[in-house]
Amino acid sequence: TYWFREKHHFELIEREVRAFTKQFPGKTYRVWCAACSTGEEVYSVALLLESIKRTVLGFSYEILGSDIDKLSLEVAKRGIYPSDAQEHIATRYHPFLLKGSGKTQGLVAIDKAIRDSCRWAVHNLEEAPQALGKFHLVLCRNVLIYFSAAQIRGIIACLVSTLESEGHLIVGMSEPISEVPPELRNVENTLYQRRKPAAVAARPKVLFLDDDDDMLTLYEAMMGRLPDFEGLFAHSSAEVEVLLKTHAPDLLVFDLNLGNERGDEYLAKLRARGQRAPAFIVSGFGDLNEQILQRLTSAGVFEIMDKLIVFKERDFLSSKIRTLLAPERRTEAGGAQEKKSELLPGTRAPEFILIGASTGGVQALADLLRDIPADYPPIVIVQHISSKFADSLARQLQRVTGRPFVPLTQDFQELKRGHLFVALDSYHSHLTERAGRRGIQKHRIENDRSAHCPSVDELFQSAVPFASNALAILLTGMGKDGAVGLAALKQNGALTIVQDEASCIVFGMPKEAIKIGAAKLVGNLRQIRKWMDEVV
Repeated sequence: TYWFREKHHFELIEREVRAFTKQFPGKTYRVWCAACSTGEEVYSVALLLESIKRTVLGFSYEILGSDIDKLSLEVAKRGIYPSDAQEHIATRYHPFLLKGSGKTQGLVAIDKAIRDSCRWAVHNLEEAPQALGKFHLVLCRNVLIYFSAAQIRGIIACLVSTLESEGHLIVGMSEPISEVPPELRNVENTLYQRRKPAAVAARPKVLFLDDDDDMLTLYEAMMGRLPDFEGLFAHSSAEVEVLLKTHAPDLLVFDLNLGNERGDEYLAKLRARGQRAPAFIVSGFGDLNEQILQRLTSAGVFEIMDKLIVFKERDFLSSKIRTLLAPERRTEAGGAQEKKSELLPGTRAPEFILIGASTGGVQALADLLRDIPADYPPIVIVQHISSKFADSLARQLQRVTGRPFVPLTQDFQELKRGHLFVALDSYHSHLTERAGRRGIQKHRIENDRSAHCPSVDELFQSAVPFASNALAILLTGMGKDGAVGLAALKQNGALTIVQDEASCIVFGMPKEAIKIGAAKLVGNLRQIRKWMDEVV
């Protein structure tokens, strides 16, 4: 609502626009003023560009002003303001202001030629700007201060997605971007420029299959906030088949219940035909049972997510997509000697085994624990999975391991050799002792060690008093849950093992553990199973 606010910005704009007119003569310069309120910012920029247009042959411009408030935009569209606005507008622009008389005395109107170069749209900054087009300049000033850090990251990603190559973004002087995305470079102060790509690289493609229009709309909006990835969207397997003729997806995101067909059955058919893209399942409660989970495990599904959580938590799925497909995700392990890990002679046999996993863990657990002997120590597992799907996971593990699964139906469940223990609800599993009996206790607290419930760190930390009798294993997964707890167990005498980078679906949790020296041994799933059998 200020005219020519932060004048330094207008000096920058004039400099960049004049350079643009020389580099691209005759090309229209497009500007987006995001969160423009009642239009003063839009017309401030327009007055500057109109003055350049009058002196540079062939130059033209278009400005989009957007705001979430319709009433503010109605004021902006009219382009009529109190005459004291002239006090804040340089005299060189006064010829573009039409002074009112009679009933309009005390008002000024913006010149019609300028108003005709401006258009308006209702837009929420947190929504994907898919229909707005591309711009050479985007202004989003003095509004980011009202959002959280996570919201700002999403907004900046949306704004950057609309910038032409080497286009500019300007934010308020009091709100410089603290986490500058790799697509931008900081020119000066709060002026940023989108980098010119060294080469046109194909963006990773994510193919979504869901017969629910609301979910596909959500996916489309989410992909709009991920400019480095391309989204493909299908309501049915028939639509997927059409897309596969011209696209090679890097990730599949399927629903299970597709009306007249099953997502798991269709995925199995794709696998049989050689489709090897990693897959996520996003489905509703009641869609999963042991038989379907078995089919999904065979199909190499990396993660199963609750549709309700994905719908409610905006960044839940997008963060997993970025982590899985980002080219830099497979980085150095921070000095870990992965190839020379060997089990030391005389290692004490554990009385219990603790295992933590996240993304990719469903398949990893099945491969690691297949057909374990009946005399194995009790195995306590924390797998990041929706509580709605945890029972199916436990029964799937019971089938592939051949060992009985013990549900935690009580607050305390005694550990038994040859049995599996898996959390089935939103509680932490704590190792404890009661009357000389060692067991698992349900622990319901607001988690202060991890964002996950159940948490690997909660399990590992609870076992520290018994560390000398423990074997603890950390498998594939994003984030760092379990790393600190694993380090504490190692320091207190536990044998600690971490899955290596080459065999991880996501080398996040294991990498963090290796980085802080929490691993005594590092290896792939086959090596880890060999060590387990030897020490047991």
